Amino acid sequence: MKTTMFGMILEVNEDQNAALRRLMCEYGFMMRFAFQRLREGIMKIGAIEKHCASETGLPLRYAKDAVHDAQELITGRRQAMQDALTLWKRRVEKTRARLTFLQKNHPNSRRILGLERKLLRQQAHAAV
Repeated sequence: MKTTMFGMILEVNEDQNAALRRLMCEYGFMMRFAFQRLREGIMKIGAIEKHCASETGLPLRYAKDAVHDAQELITGRRQAMQDALTLWKRRVEKTRARLTFLQKNHPNSRRILGLERKLLRQQAHAAV
């Protein structure tokens, strides 16, 4: 079981500041490396963790955390893309319904042309 305690450092001298910045840079490197390798799908998770730990000289726990964060980032981005696609599909259906209503009830309306253009733009977004 892993327990993480959050805290705040009130006073930081120059040496501690440099060490924290180095740690942050190395963690960022591990996370970027893991993100790219997970997207490529070439390396297994264990191999990514070992590579990151050996490259930075940090304990394996830091590497595992970085790989886990990269996995969550990928999962979150995938979910956000699915949510955006669902949103655009809903917008297309709503605009299509408004356009159909206008064409039936007010065939000479000037808003029809604007809604047709809007529908084309929304369909382009939904198709991506």
